[in-house]
Amino acid sequence: MILSSHGLPETGYEGLEALPWPELPDGVRDLAQRLSEVVELTRRRAGYPPSVVEEDSLLDAVTALVDRVIESPTSHGVQPMVQERLRMDEAFRRAVIEATRVRASRLWPLSRLLYLLPGLEEIHCFRSDRWMVTAGGRKALLLNDGNPFGGDEDVITFFRDRVLGLVGVVGATQLNDGAPVAEATVGGIMRLIVAIKPAISGDANVQATIRTSVAARLRSLDQYVNQGVMPRGVAQFLEACVEGRANLLIAGGTATGKTTLMRVLAGMIPDQETVVVIEDSAELHLEADRGDGPVDPVTGQRRPRPWVPLCVNLCTVPSVLRQDSGITMRDLVRAALRFRPDRILLGESRGAEMADVCTAMSTGHDGSMVTIHAEA
Repeated sequence: MILSSHGLPETGYEGLEALPWPELPDGVRDLAQRLSEVVELTRRRAGYPPSVVEEDSLLDAVTALVDRVIESPTSHGVQPMVQERLRMDEAFRRAVIEATRVRASRLWPLSRLLYLLPGLEEIHCFRSDRWMVTAGGRKALLLNDGNPFGGDEDVITFFRDRVLGLVGVVGATQLNDGAPVAEATVGGIMRLIVAIKPAISGDANVQATIRTSVAARLRSLDQYVNQGVMPRGVAQFLEACVEGRANLLIAGGTATGKTTLMRVLAGMIPDQETVVVIEDSAELHLEADRGDGPVDPVTGQRRPRPWVPLCVNLCTVPSVLRQDSGITMRDLVRAALRFRPDRILLGESRGAEMADVCTAMSTGHDGSMVTIHAEA
């Protein structure tokens, strides 16, 4: 496990292990730095703005770059010896690709955690010098050796400018004295909430939580099978259900992957079908890039490919934002029918709206999907 405390200093807190901030491997650090500069030069020449799509496609772009380096090393300032090792040593090639991705990321230096910690689930910032991560179901405090942030202001600037400033971030992206809490989704990479004063008290000036589940990177049922999450037969059955327009009810406890599974299944819906999504808070983001679109042979950038091209997204509106009772899930279910959808996707049904969806399923909206919370 990556969070093993073996050989690491004690944190002083019972039940918490210690973990250093991950660093780029010595053997590939210089090459990764050089290649990340090539990535940045390509961005500037193309005039690409920092965006979620670009970050989502970064791994593909870096992989294509390394392939070009192998074919033409001198034009990229790479020695023939390094070229040969990239060609012959697959482990070295993968390490270079991963390190370059980390260094070239728009989310640097947080990318050191996002991309170098296998199985990373959550990142918590309690202040600039106190970070905690959760991976493999275990928690660990990060040691300050290697901490890239010099103070709370550095952390605030990073989240405000580098993360919330990305084109394509969905949610409340303002972070200032007048809007001291930001809650947003960064493509398929992470969901985060950041709070600054006056919304928090105490010594800390910033606190944040980032959720970045391994499951969120799943794009197909084949990945579920290959990772041992589900048997091949179950995957084939679910695929047949989507293709045959069977209505699906996905049940599970908190953080069991209900939304992720619905997203993967929705990605199998034919492109010509219209889908209406109804959620209490936006989580599915079927209009977002799924991360496996074709790579442009000229630029090396991967073209965006949404989970569902023809998608209408509806969310509830709290009563505090309206003079009346707000807009409820049941209101949205009734409104959804007027969008003339082929299928309806209802996220986290908890009330009377379930009856309306069942009625819709039986009156020409076959192939709809619903998630519900159930521990057993």
